[in-house]
Amino acid sequence: MVAMAVGLIILTALGFTFLASSRVFQLIEAQARLQENVRFAFERITHDLRMTGFTGCGQSQQRNVLNPPHPWAHNLFGMPLQGHLSGQPPAGVSNALASDMLTVLRADQSQDFVVTQYQVANARFQFGSPHGIRVGTLLVATDCAQATVFQMTGPSDPPELSQAVDIAIGSGDPGNASQDLGFADCGGSGQAACRIRLLRLLAGTFYLARNPQGEPALYRETLGVSAGKAVTTAAEIVDGIERMQLRYGVDSSTVADGSVDAYLPADQVSDWSRVLAVRIALVAVSRQDQAVNREPQPFVFNGETITPNDLRLRKVFQTTIAVRNRA
Repeated sequence: MVAMAVGLIILTALGFTFLASSRVFQLIEAQARLQENVRFAFERITHDLRMTGFTGCGQSQQRNVLNPPHPWAHNLFGMPLQGHLSGQPPAGVSNALASDMLTVLRADQSQDFVVTQYQVANARFQFGSPHGIRVGTLLVATDCAQATVFQMTGPSDPPELSQAVDIAIGSGDPGNASQDLGFADCGGSGQAACRIRLLRLLAGTFYLARNPQGEPALYRETLGVSAGKAVTTAAEIVDGIERMQLRYGVDSSTVADGSVDAYLPADQVSDWSRVLAVRIALVAVSRQDQAVNREPQPFVFNGETITPNDLRLRKVFQTTIAVRNRA
């Protein structure tokens, strides 16, 4: 009997030790996942935000020949950076959670296409090799003196074979209002060498929504192309992001001095060209199957103490990102 009692005591102790170790492991795993999700979210937003308004190189003239009106995903020169308050998403963004949103436009610096010949008369760029650009793609053409946004309307060759980009009127969506891109003939017989490069136009709106598994996640409404039309589609970036607050560092000096004077919410920013930085606060949350707390865990966000109604782990993270093309 004594041996049995001692054995039961030992088994009970081992059971409690196992349960405690299992809970500690779950807690560590949940904390690591929160940190990894937030790190990835910050990296993804930072990559776009630092390049806000990038057009390939500096230029004195800008032109957008896309058919008006110019919605957020087409407006590289007019509004490359814009914030949105909860409940006020830009066109195309749906099912957003109650949280701030951020729109960023820039040219894609990861790949540029060097033009070998451009003829104004037939509005065609020629290249020395296949470019892989799909018809309907919105592009930025630049020679470091002029930058122009337009839509590729042809030719109809497969992208992997085509060595030309056409700019026509009356086709495409949104289509082009003009074939005059502001560049002179180059690359032909007796003409100056071309200095023009083409870059894809990138546009995205970051926001929060629920993914198919019901988890809150960071999404990006992204500019793309489908059947010759410029369209935006939603793509999940990372899950486990429950809240997002954005504050915009504004140079409000009478004469701009390149320094942030105040961090303001979107509805208090009167001139988005004066935004030099963005301060981002995120609330990361563990998955539904990772209810690791013994009781609801209060947290402070936006100056308010919030007590959730579940046992999931939450943590607040914050970073400030400079907009390189302005600061």
